[in-house]
Amino acid sequence: MKYKPFFIVLFLLFFSNKMIGQDPVFSQFYANRSYLNPAFIGMNNGIVATFSQREQWLQVPRRYTTSSASVEFKPCYWPMALGINLYRDAEGEGFYLNQGVSASYSHIVVIAKKVNLHVGGRVGFSNKSVRWFNLHFSDEIDPVYGFVNATQAQLTTNRVMDLDIDVGSVVRFEIPTKMFKRTPIRNAVGVSYSHMIMPEQSLYEGRDHRLPRRITFHAGSQIPFASAPRANYRQRQDRKYYIVPNFRMDFQYSDSLALSKSFSWGSYIQTPIGMYAGLFYQHSNWTFKRGELGGLNAPSFIIVTGYEALIGDAVPVVFGLSYDSQPLGLRTNVTGGSVEFSMRVRIEEPRLMCNPNARGNKWNRQQGKYIMDCNNFF
Repeated sequence: MKYKPFFIVLFLLFFSNKMIGQDPVFSQFYANRSYLNPAFIGMNNGIVATFSQREQWLQVPRRYTTSSASVEFKPCYWPMALGINLYRDAEGEGFYLNQGVSASYSHIVVIAKKVNLHVGGRVGFSNKSVRWFNLHFSDEIDPVYGFVNATQAQLTTNRVMDLDIDVGSVVRFEIPTKMFKRTPIRNAVGVSYSHMIMPEQSLYEGRDHRLPRRITFHAGSQIPFASAPRANYRQRQDRKYYIVPNFRMDFQYSDSLALSKSFSWGSYIQTPIGMYAGLFYQHSNWTFKRGELGGLNAPSFIIVTGYEALIGDAVPVVFGLSYDSQPLGLRTNVTGGSVEFSMRVRIEEPRLMCNPNARGNKWNRQQGKYIMDCNNFF
């Protein structure tokens, strides 16, 4: 019966009292920084626009599609930044939609000359909706004529909106290296706490199903390990090769019960010509481990690549592409794997944000002179 998987998912979504949703997870979490942690707002001076698009299970007709976009604004020498975030998560060809808009703020505290603390918060509205008229229920099926009967399902509201609040912090610090005296090892360690007030997500009146709180731990480094000849220098401001390891842990809880766990770690190589490539591993456990229902949980090996280009002479654009492959469990030959695209554009206009002679910038320059750069792509 070709509709059987659809009915199983529908039953779990709408008739189970224990079913509680979790957040979508991006494979290129290091590229979608504002979604990962609101404290990452303002990592770069100027205006930064980021976009991410994820297509999960390419061979499944009604696959999951998740989009995220953000715009950040940070004046030079100012220890603060503002941002706007948008996201859209569509399931079942848009039959179930989870959308939201939020505003973010971050503040930078200079703890020491090479240590910065970023503290951020995000406040927004989430909007969940379902297109009841596009759904089919099992009691509509006639053994001979197909979907001809009227459903007895008690359909209530088709939309729910609620307030959502996220907070986070990031510590950034530099470690000098003996090999490259002017190129330190850049590091960032952070934690974010999402859905503090647990927004409502139930589409049935009288039932209280709230989105569980999520705690995310993450860390990353940018480590120089080799220099390139000057003839190979094209895009970047330095001629170094970097290895960039990144790590993320997600825990989503409800009443102290862990509903969802996700671990991702790996690294990519960043080159002087703007190319980067690497490999990540993602799983619900640290290692291969049999799940509670028997069989193997599905690990993912994530191949990432990208390129940093320049528009004109001063507008860097970073493109990223990744592919998730599952060798075990729900295998790639069945689902088709998952593809994710990311893009980040940074505009640093000196006359608007970095003019040292502008009113007020003398004080801000003195206060913010120890705010570290992030070398454009961290």
